[in-house]
Order: sequence, then C-alpha cells, then structure tokens
Amino acid sequence: MTAMKPIKHFPSDWKYLRRTFLLIVLLVTFADAQGTRSRGLVVNCDVARFRNTHELGYLEIYFGFSPRQIVLRQQGATLSGGVNMLVRMIHPGDSNFVIQRRYYFPVFLADTARANLNQMFVSQRGYELPFGVYRIEVIAADSLVPQRVDSVRLENIEISSYENGPSASDLELCSSITPSQDTSHTFYKNTLQVIPNPSLVFGGINCPVIYHYLEVYHLTADSPYTVMTTIYDANGTKKRSTSRQKHFGVKSAVELGTTTVTTLPSGKYLYEVRILDGAMQEVVSVKKHFFANNPHISTPASAISSKGIELLGMSADELAHEFRMAQYFAAEQEISTFSKITSVEGRREFLAKFWTEVEQGRFGHDPMTRMEFLNRVAVANQRYRNISREGWRTDRGRVYLLYGDPDDVQRFPSSEDAKPYETWEYNQIENGVVFVFVDRSGFGEYTLVHSTKRGELQDEGWERNLR
Repeated sequence: MTAMKPIKHFPSDWKYLRRTFLLIVLLVTFADAQGTRSRGLVVNCDVARFRNTHELGYLEIYFGFSPRQIVLRQQGATLSGGVNMLVRMIHPGDSNFVIQRRYYFPVFLADTARANLNQMFVSQRGYELPFGVYRIEVIAADSLVPQRVDSVRLENIEISSYENGPSASDLELCSSITPSQDTSHTFYKNTLQVIPNPSLVFGGINCPVIYHYLEVYHLTADSPYTVMTTIYDANGTKKRSTSRQKHFGVKSAVELGTTTVTTLPSGKYLYEVRILDGAMQEVVSVKKHFFANNPHISTPASAISSKGIELLGMSADELAHEFRMAQYFAAEQEISTFSKITSVEGRREFLAKFWTEVEQGRFGHDPMTRMEFLNRVAVANQRYRNISREGWRTDRGRVYLLYGDPDDVQRFPSSEDAKPYETWEYNQIENGVVFVFVDRSGFGEYTLVHSTKRGELQDEGWERNLR
C-alpha cells in the first residue's frame, strides 16, 4: 500500500515557511485594562497532531500572547517589543532533546491606541516527528526584560501512524475558518485558512463562535455518517448537542463545524465531536476542553461560595496578586482567562470559584483552604526568598506551596567537585517522591533540576548540574 500524504496541503516551500516566523494579528478586543502591560507574561499554547507518512507524524504548536503582557519600547510613533521562544521536545527518560528550536516573535504597533494594545498575536509551528511519546516544553521570555518568563509543559504527547482503521487527528478549536487559495499563508491547510485560538477562551463579543477543524482517516467513502457535536460542563452535564448527516465521499476527509457559546455561563467546558456510521455505531470520537468567558451572564447568588465574602474589600490588583501566587493550582487556560478579566467583580467571582475548587482538591492535589495557602506563602517568603525574587516565586517555594513540608531534607554544601544542592523527600506522595534543587549561581537561588513526582521536571542525568 502506498503511503498517503497528510491532508494538509503546504506550498512547495512550506519547510522554509516553518523556519520563517509569520505573525498575524487577530483583532480581539478584551476588557479595558490600565497601562501597556500586565505584571506577568502569559503565553498561550495549544497543540494538534495529524497524520503524515508511514514513518513520521506531524505536530502543530499554536502560540498566542497579548502586547499588554510584554514590555513595549516607544520609538517615535511606534511601539516595539517581542517574545523570545524556546521549543523543546524530548522522549521521557532520555537526556537529549529531539527538537530544540529558538524563535523570536516581534511586535510592532503603529501607535499607542488602546485597540492596538488589545490585539492578540497568534502564530504556529509545525514539526515532522518519528513515532513515539514526547514531553514538550515551551519557554517564553520578554525580549526587553528577559526576567519576565512564562512556560508551558505538556507530558506524554504520543505521535502515532493513524494506520489501524478509522481514526482522527486532534480537535483544533479555532477563532475563524474561511476558504482560502493563499497557499503561502501560515495557517493555510486543505484550501482553508484555519486560525487557531491558543488560549481556548471563547465567548462574549470577542470570540463568540467556536470553529472546529478535524481530519478523519480511513473512512468508507460511499457510506453515510452522522456527526454529533456536544458540549459538557465541568460536572459532565450535557449543555448543548447537535447532529447532522454527512457523506464525506472520500477515505480521508476534513470535518468542520461551528458552535455559538455566548449563552454559556463563564467556566470550563468539554467540546466533543463524534462520528457515527449508518448503524449509529461510533467510528471516532475526539474532545478538547475550553473556557467560556461571558461576564454578561450573571452567576446566581446561590452559586457564590463563602469565598466571595472573604474576598470582599480587596482591590483588582490585590485579587490579581493573590491569583498569581495561587496559579500553581491552576490550568494554563485558567491563567489565560484570568489575565483577560480586569473588573474587581469579575476577578472576585473567578477567584471565589477557584478557591472553592481548591478546597475540594483539584488536579490530584490534596484539599487546601485559602487561609492555609496564605500561611504557606508567608512561610515560603521567609524561608526561600533570594536576592531576585520573593519566596513563593522560587522553585523551593512553589514545591512547598503545593506539597507542604517535606518529610526529610538533606543539604549538601559546595565542594571542589560540586555546587551546593538539596534533596526533599515526601514519603506520603505516590509511595515516595524526591525533589532535587541545585544552587547553580552560588547565591542561594536553588533551582529544581529533577523530581520523581509525576508531572514535575524529570532528568535522570541531573547530577551534571552539580559541575
């Protein structure tokens, strides 16, 4: 059997285009905010996997950030700045990166108009990868103030061949999909311009419609199918569902659809697309989480937890600072969503709901009250502060905030052959885990270099950091 080419149709020089950063601007106007940047840099990332060849898979990474979150330098009538990005991919347990690429994403604004500062810059990169499991790391830094850093890490991303019967690519949730013949465009694929939304935040007047893009492989060309699109809330309750008959007519096809989400209350949802055969048996099913941001929909008073009362009297900046400290318990999309909320009421409502979930336990963490967390922040600031940052912002501070006091700490001073380092042991987590921190600079700035905890940085060759 001859290997099928991926459905995506790239221009003849598409490999060159991958090496050349092509940035587009989506005019997405978020709520007003003061100043030209936020306190923290937030870079949104999303990924999608597609069929490619018998030997290689294809992975796209989508990037997005707002000029409000980077430092901009005035040069005449122009504001300029940018983001430096490092993308790394590695097989878990290996010490050598399969992919390690650096990119520069420039920003040039014609003037200081508020609309320009509220633009969302979006781009993507594509990679051909051998089949296997990867860890993906994206590290972003403000080009003018490199200390302002954000990072995203995705674990256990499997690249496979899609050769065993009917299958589908990942679901890509987009801000726009339109017909296009411009094969040189960054977001061109299969006669379409597919604009991703890396934040996965939809709703309001800015992004009221979810456009979905999906590639389906190994269909029966002459058979009828049913496409079902369903949205579930965070409790798994079905909020919306539509179905339609479709005759793809080919063995490998593109499935497109739209769903308006302006009537969904703000929160986290699951978007699912299922394709059923003529007997209504499931052929493929794909899903992805997204966040609805509809501040125009009031939350019922009965749904507001006591946390909202605790937060009364706090300013918008104080609420933002508290969430920055607590964001270790948050998903990337939640951090992105919060960064777009500027009103005191909106931030208080978001944070109250967030603390209610933290107190019930989330993402595998033990339940923790807000007051217990704030007490940990105070301890972290006292114990782990260094010359450049508060204790809660350090690696040791973060681990302490998430997991509490370790059962055992071993400290190793500097020697002729090694830099100073510490090991922390937690006996009650996953049958025992270890964290290793190294003071690379010699000024008390201990950096996490290895852990046996699932989801944390793992580097079996961590001892090279001691030299």
